[in-house]
Amino acid sequence: MSRRLAVNIFVLGLSPKCGKTLIASALVKGLLDRSIRTGFIKPLSLVDTYIDLVAINRSADLGYPVSTEAVQLSEINPNLDYDLVNPVVLVSAPPRLDVFLERRTPSTYFAYVNNPFKRVVLVKTVFPRSIGARIGYLYEWLLARKLVYADEGILQEITRNIHRVLKINIHVDVESFLRNVMARAIMEVYEKLTKKQRVIIIEGFSEKAWPLPFPLKPDIVLVVAEGSVLMFNGDRYATAVAVKGSYSDMSTLRTRDLISLLNPNRIFHTPPLSPLELVESRVEKLSELISAVVDFIEA
Repeated sequence: MSRRLAVNIFVLGLSPKCGKTLIASALVKGLLDRSIRTGFIKPLSLVDTYIDLVAINRSADLGYPVSTEAVQLSEINPNLDYDLVNPVVLVSAPPRLDVFLERRTPSTYFAYVNNPFKRVVLVKTVFPRSIGARIGYLYEWLLARKLVYADEGILQEITRNIHRVLKINIHVDVESFLRNVMARAIMEVYEKLTKKQRVIIIEGFSEKAWPLPFPLKPDIVLVVAEGSVLMFNGDRYATAVAVKGSYSDMSTLRTRDLISLLNPNRIFHTPPLSPLELVESRVEKLSELISAVVDFIEA
């Protein structure tokens, strides 16, 4: 992929629940406060109908799925374009323990619990350039077998403004299926953002080492751990990814696999952060990190 004029900042996690979005949203706010045009994209998002009630409620209001990250970002920008923030959203539901017990396959139940891709009932994608529409993929095979607790009313609410819903009636590997559709959607959204923004903040999925289904030159990579943020040179990080795996290997390559190959340029201590506190409070707590990013951008 050709080099873009926008500054690309990856925000990745060393573990699944380490506070990537709290860091990323504060960074967006801090840059906007300095009049730096900043866009945010969470290329792949997961929303659980049982756990992520705030995101599900917002999705019902909008008529299409959006992530918790997008809801948090809307506090900064009330006119947020959710499609540009979330080009691909997976909607999952909890597995039904009673069904697995009835079929005498309790061990399979834990496979579904531990792998959210097995519980995906709906995938929302957006193609702003080629189609100009939201496309939904409803996993009818999973729903017909009642393997998950899927509320039909909720599914109707969060799909009413999806332009086209395609039903998948065969058993598929959702991760493999996604590779065939997500790269195009994410590429189109990224290209649209770069036409308007000076900085693009790209938040990764879980603890995966690469946030995109294609190669892109990152300028800064921020790896978030509990209590710390590690800042890496983008070129060196991309080289480490190439050594350990590949850019398309999003499902297995993790940030922890790269730590032994890299030395961070800087390490920032982060105090406890909460999604309940005002984003301005998080900006103040992360002022040293934000200033370092601004210095890089303006150098």
